[in-house]
Amino acid sequence: MNRSHRLPPDFDGRPFSTAEGSGAGLSKKRMRASDLAHPYPATRTPRGKNNSVDLLIHTYAHRMSESDFFSHVTAARVHGLPLPDAVERTKTIHVSTEAPALRDRVRGVRGHHVAPQTVTVVDVQGLHVTSAVDTWCQLSTMLGLDDLIRIGDALMRRKHPFATTRDLLTAVRRYSGLAPG
Repeated sequence: MNRSHRLPPDFDGRPFSTAEGSGAGLSKKRMRASDLAHPYPATRTPRGKNNSVDLLIHTYAHRMSESDFFSHVTAARVHGLPLPDAVERTKTIHVSTEAPALRDRVRGVRGHHVAPQTVTVVDVQGLHVTSAVDTWCQLSTMLGLDDLIRIGDALMRRKHPFATTRDLLTAVRRYSGLAPG
């Protein structure tokens, strides 16, 4: 590729939105070039970069609205929680938004609604994700007891724990609709 068609240095090797590309002076033709992949509408990433779930997560983050956040399995990945091998291999991205906002309907993305103010959203390396404890609760709809115990242990047994036993018990009660106690 000749010099005039190279990406700006700050775009080198990273995903970006088409709005960012336009703002940086990239033409529509340049953003459709064969050296760029578009895994989701209005996003671009350099082709040839590994097609890892981490890259997909960072790419999708460029199209999320202010009210969207990563949840479920995707939030667990971002937090570095241990997932079963079968779940670890899936490339589906989980994104939640508070009801009644519209969920994004994009191939490879599983949209979820959560009741307003029922989860805590945190920033992890620039990504908006459910807190580790809320993520653990969300995983209860997808994983078996043994996997949840392993993840619960991972939340508590680290140099800087995400949670205490009491935090997990409180979260279970809140998530299941039980009164605090």
